[in-house]
Amino acid sequence: LSSILLDEKKDNTDKVREKAICFGKESHVLRMKEEGILDGKWYQRGALPFSVEQQQQCELPVYAAACSSGYIRLYGLQKQYSSTDNTKDWNLVPLASSSDSLQDETESNDNALCLSLDWNHSIPPSSSTTHEIVSSYSDGTIKTHEIQINETITEIHETNSWMAHSMFHQPSEVWTTCFATNAHHTSPNNLILSGGDDCTMKLWDVRSTTSPMSKIGCDENESGGVTSISYHPNLEYVFASGSYDEIVRLWDIRYLSSFSSGNKKKKQPLASVNVGGGVWRLKWHPSKDNVLLVAAMHGGCRIVNVSDFVLGDNDEKEEETKDVVAEKKYINSNLICSCKTNVVKEFKEHQSMAYGADWIYFSSLTNNEDDDDDEKEVEVAASCSFYDKSAFIW
Repeated sequence: LSSILLDEKKDNTDKVREKAICFGKESHVLRMKEEGILDGKWYQRGALPFSVEQQQQCELPVYAAACSSGYIRLYGLQKQYSSTDNTKDWNLVPLASSSDSLQDETESNDNALCLSLDWNHSIPPSSSTTHEIVSSYSDGTIKTHEIQINETITEIHETNSWMAHSMFHQPSEVWTTCFATNAHHTSPNNLILSGGDDCTMKLWDVRSTTSPMSKIGCDENESGGVTSISYHPNLEYVFASGSYDEIVRLWDIRYLSSFSSGNKKKKQPLASVNVGGGVWRLKWHPSKDNVLLVAAMHGGCRIVNVSDFVLGDNDEKEEETKDVVAEKKYINSNLICSCKTNVVKEFKEHQSMAYGADWIYFSSLTNNEDDDDDEKEVEVAASCSFYDKSAFIW
């Protein structure tokens, strides 16, 4: 049995200002009896609309689920009346499925699991009703999908598919994939990153998928299956990768693609840090560019701090050190040579492996200028494991 639960944040200013965080009213918003959910991502233009005023001002978010059946299913988050107590509860309403375009659902990936997915956030939401998703599968393939979302209908259509990862001439699980772009920059949105059980990370151009633009294998840095890749939501060229080898690595994508295939020089990460367990999820902080949350399986969860970026030109000449947050524009115009990473917090309350982790973040809850800046925002992390069937906020 697979299900998604939402906890509704109550408007309780006193608790927020006292930094007291607790689970709110729990409600099942989606139950799936015949397939599991292996990954899920929200597409939204702003914060989740918890108040009536917010709901009237923004478009409700869409949730994309990567399912064990091999399909991608889209759901819209809406408030619906409950017949039991005449109140409105959040529900995920089915919008579309990748199986809708198939004449027969058996046409899917021959029972391949859909392991991960990612929305293309570089497409301006105000300019088009067309969106894009990339997904990865247990049979070694990657697919891209065009999503049409408007007031009357939502459709999902496959636009590209290719064999991306293999090992010993057999398909290898593609554990993770993402678009190499974010919503804040005009980088080309045709680049995709992927990581597989074949211990390689690859950079693809969807316009030509016969071979990757760049490949990092176990003979260079990745010494375990690449399980998670997370592109930075604000910085233009930075992304993080994680593997079964318990190492989180940071990269500048320009450095990754700056070598020709004939150059034998190894592609080195900007920095790396051991987090004590296989890396299953990486989540950048929603407002702090130098903070990264890690779900490290049997190692629990870690918070990694990134600092001291060293910049250089394309000839790899080192320049002065600049702060990652204050000098964001400067970083985006220069090739990054290195940075420092260290674990600043640990969470080990899970009795088994920590597989899921994300941030819970609220800011600008009050407009009172006399309030301390620290009282204007609340940030906690949430983590979960399906083995001990538990979720924590910390």
